[in-house]
Amino acid sequence: MNQLEEGIILYHGSYCIVETPDLQKCAKYKDFGQGFYLTTSKEQAKSFAKITSTKAKARNLISANEKFGYVSFYRVNNIQELKTFGFETADNYCISLLLPEKLQNQFCFRTEKALSKLQFLKSEKVALF
Repeated sequence: MNQLEEGIILYHGSYCIVETPDLQKCAKYKDFGQGFYLTTSKEQAKSFAKITSTKAKARNLISANEKFGYVSFYRVNNIQELKTFGFETADNYCISLLLPEKLQNQFCFRTEKALSKLQFLKSEKVALF
């Protein structure tokens, strides 16, 4: 499991480019509550981009014909003041919830202070098919 450390690159998959995360737009009932979720795995972020694009199509947020989602890249800076929690292991209940997605190294930024430590670098298009 990776720890949150200075300079680490994290990825976020979505149906749109997310240069400036907004906690008000984040879903409230995710694994660790309302927050901006990132991962160290670019492949996992691509998978999330496909999932969120499917949901966005169902809610008419994007065209049903949309062929691309996006993976946004962030560098984590100045984390000395952040309060972090890490989970090395999970109980059977957690594993049963998370294994269908094969989650790895998931990070949840839940405050404006935490979000301020993310430096947007770029986004890449991801094919949805």
